[in-house]
Amino acid sequence: MGLNAPSAALLAEARRAGVSFTETITIGRMGLAVPEAELTAIAQGLVLPLDSGRELVRDRYADRFFSCLLGAARVRAIDYSKYQQADVIHDLNQPVPKELHESCDVCFDGGTMEHVFDVRQVLANYMNLVKTGGHVFINVPANNLFGHGFYQFSSEFFYRVFAPANGFVVRDMLVIESPFISVEVSRDWRCYRTVDPADVGKRVRLVSDKPLMIFVHAEKVERLKPFAQPPLQSDYQTRWSREEPSQNEPARNAEFRNHVSRQFAYLTWWQEIRRRLKQRRKHSLSNRKFWELYTIVPHKHQYPIDFGGPLAAQSHGSGNHALNYRGAEQHGTRTNAGAARK
Repeated sequence: MGLNAPSAALLAEARRAGVSFTETITIGRMGLAVPEAELTAIAQGLVLPLDSGRELVRDRYADRFFSCLLGAARVRAIDYSKYQQADVIHDLNQPVPKELHESCDVCFDGGTMEHVFDVRQVLANYMNLVKTGGHVFINVPANNLFGHGFYQFSSEFFYRVFAPANGFVVRDMLVIESPFISVEVSRDWRCYRTVDPADVGKRVRLVSDKPLMIFVHAEKVERLKPFAQPPLQSDYQTRWSREEPSQNEPARNAEFRNHVSRQFAYLTWWQEIRRRLKQRRKHSLSNRKFWELYTIVPHKHQYPIDFGGPLAAQSHGSGNHALNYRGAEQHGTRTNAGAARK
């Protein structure tokens, strides 16, 4: 588990958009997998006078990234064991202690949840840890990381989890594409913002040939008991809401009986070719209805912010801010998913 370059850049985007990291809890002691040059660029984007990112990687952990760059006054780690000197030893399959409820402004999971069997309890723990007005950030596998952990996750899953019924709203959600299963080792990563399947009225499916992580930013807007009602998949909710008895009910039942009574047959070779081409077009990152290429240019943002962290007294600068961040004033550049890809 660790903090990689795209996650670091997206957390910096959130900080610029006004998210407070004053009390931060990380799930596991976060390793830092960000090159010095990119740490320096992020610091410059936050208008902090950091000549080199070297001072942030002295102990190979991300604690100083959160304190020096994001303004955290305290960074605590929760882990199953003491082997990485976590501050709180706790099995996330079990509820976190009451004294930890509403104890942090930010909870960050950089790749732990997929390794814990009781995902429902893990998410309930994250929801309980953050204060009302606090934020949960998660970066976990989405596609093509079979065998990495117990699970891979979808946008449908997280949009239904971090819903108003559980006291949360999703502020942003992206997938991060990397050429290797060790997703942090290549500089050739791309971010794609995704949509809520409930908003487009259909499943957002994805067939890809590269590993994908999903990055989630959700805000706690109300203190509620998590999962008082289990989430339901949005397209089924839509179907069920339409299945109220009506004068068309006999016709619909007849249509259904006709469909299930058909004898099964494979596609013809021509139908299969057409279906493959359609699948490649419809269920890929080039589908602009579902995906938008999102480019982060951290070193171009120059304007003063009061961070309250170790480098706050030295912060300076002014200038332009041009990047959009969902739910707040955004900073950076965006291009459509149909833009040229390597």
